[in-house]
Amino acid sequence: MKNLSKEELLSRIEAINRSNAIIYFDLNGFILGVNPIFLKTMGYSENEHEKVIGQHHSIFVSPEVVKSDDYKEFWKKLSEGKFYEGEFERIKSDGSIIYLQATYNPIINEDGTVTKIMKIATDITTTVIAKNEIGAVGRSNAIIYFDCDGYILGANSIFLKAMGFDEKDEKRIIGKHHSIFVSHEYSKSEEYKEF
Repeated sequence: MKNLSKEELLSRIEAINRSNAIIYFDLNGFILGVNPIFLKTMGYSENEHEKVIGQHHSIFVSPEVVKSDDYKEFWKKLSEGKFYEGEFERIKSDGSIIYLQATYNPIINEDGTVTKIMKIATDITTTVIAKNEIGAVGRSNAIIYFDCDGYILGANSIFLKAMGFDEKDEKRIIGKHHSIFVSHEYSKSEEYKEF
């Protein structure tokens, strides 16, 4: 990337700051700064900076995670300049769970030294919960998938077992029409065509 003017860099940072939850940490994980979106995302009001600045990142993490070697290694690697991205389970101010899609970005100065860590995050709790609920439904219910014309795209093991198939039989039914599950007479009826 070509050298950008100071104004261009500042305008890019401001654009990111207007639409994302952002928090800054020192190399040991203590909070240096936070934007209003981050505060709101984590259940604080916009003017409650003082409740988080100076606190350790661990206020957003379960005690089990804080005690883990992985957590200590996470902060060690960040301070060495390693970048992290992914989905992270965190704890809001009221103790409820939130899921964040986030990046932890080491900020490096001109001489190559890591000076702080910037986290950019988006709340994905609704998506994660929906995905988990769909997974739970699939683990306890018979499910089969069809295209819009009634052809089988896939089925879970519960459905296969309920219909007298083996798990390996899924490949045998993919591409077949739903009509394999009804009588020949019914499959020719107007009621079935309307279905």
